[in-house]
Amino acid sequence: MAATDAKHVVAVDVDEVLCRYSEGFMRWQLAARSELGDGDSPVQLPEVGICFKTACTKDNATAREEFARSAAFVEIDTVPGSREALQRLAQRGVRVEVVTSRPLSMQPATLDYLTSSFPGLIAQAHFSRSGEKGDICKRIGASVLVDDQIRNVTDATKAGIAGVLFDLAGTYTWNQAANVPSNAVRLQAWDKVVGHILQVLQLPDEVPGQAKARATAKAPAKAAGKAAAKAKAKATAAAPPAKATAAAPPEAAVARADGGASGGADGGATALPAAL
Repeated sequence: MAATDAKHVVAVDVDEVLCRYSEGFMRWQLAARSELGDGDSPVQLPEVGICFKTACTKDNATAREEFARSAAFVEIDTVPGSREALQRLAQRGVRVEVVTSRPLSMQPATLDYLTSSFPGLIAQAHFSRSGEKGDICKRIGASVLVDDQIRNVTDATKAGIAGVLFDLAGTYTWNQAANVPSNAVRLQAWDKVVGHILQVLQLPDEVPGQAKARATAKAPAKAAGKAAAKAKAKATAAAPPAKATAAAPPEAAVARADGGASGGADGGATALPAAL
């Protein structure tokens, strides 16, 4: 885990917020039961709500412990946009700490997963019982909790913590039955979550120093453009005026029309009428 000092702290859940635990568990269980078909076709998992119910049933308590000890556990897919979101927060000086209701027996495997999948992006990990995350968030000084469980978000808001109920692309059916508390919002993508967090923390969306760096990078080109324009104007002012071309006498015009020394009738010159 990364150790950093930061003015702002954000707490995030793990399962279904940082990683797609339910689908990972279902995929592992199907493989363990040899129900993957002929091996040539991709695994067709049921929708995430069904995976979630399967992974969370009491009947699968032992299977969850076995899954945590398997190699598949550290290969669980991350939630789309989660790693990039934590990077954005880190760039803005926000300290991210995990607050999970996973049992302590899963602590070693959880820490291995977080270190591997989110290197340097998570300062600490805390383990609590479900529905009791508010106290931990308050103790670590978190301003926001991002979680997929309504009871955890509600508990956090009661402790004065802003809540984000995460509902990836509107597919988390287990948290859609209840309304979110007044100090919480339901969001469906990590880019929206980061935007909301920055708003709560009153932080600019732009990385500190980014605007200055951009302005500094543009300065030489702007200065060069001004210098070039100034030099061009100076050269134009110093150049002598162009001489006016004298009009050809009538005789020359007649000679061109008659095929004289200026190229003949088919030489491309326009015949001028003779002066009267």
